[in-house]
Amino acid sequence: MHSEQVATPQTFVFTDLAGYTALSEAGGDGGRLVNRADGYLLDVRPGERDVDRWDQALGQAHRARADGEPRAARERIDGALGIWRGQPLGGVSTNSLLAGERARLEEEHLAAMARVGDGSAGCGGWSLSARCGLCVL
Repeated sequence: MHSEQVATPQTFVFTDLAGYTALSEAGGDGGRLVNRADGYLLDVRPGERDVDRWDQALGQAHRARADGEPRAARERIDGALGIWRGQPLGGVSTNSLLAGERARLEEEHLAAMARVGDGSAGCGGWSLSARCGLCVL
């Protein structure tokens, strides 16, 4: 009797992980995937996560606005909003630590959209529906 192995999401992950592990062990990833007794650790460096780029762009917008540079503030907020792709930490199980971070990010996102919509980011207001078709303020 001949049996075929059924492909499952887990087999795809393990196959990809095995290939990446081989690459890592050969030094192809700069040692960023570390095999530990309890699993794997991926070394994500500062600035590589979307949340890092979001925080940086918002920080630059706040500084530009405080420095009296409304056009630069608007560009930074637009840049931050361009990074946004759906629910923060979507697909990740929510525990109390992540729930707080998700709430913080969602609040910042709404505040950034409101600043653009009411023109307080500088350079006048513009249609918020152009940025977020589902948002009604």
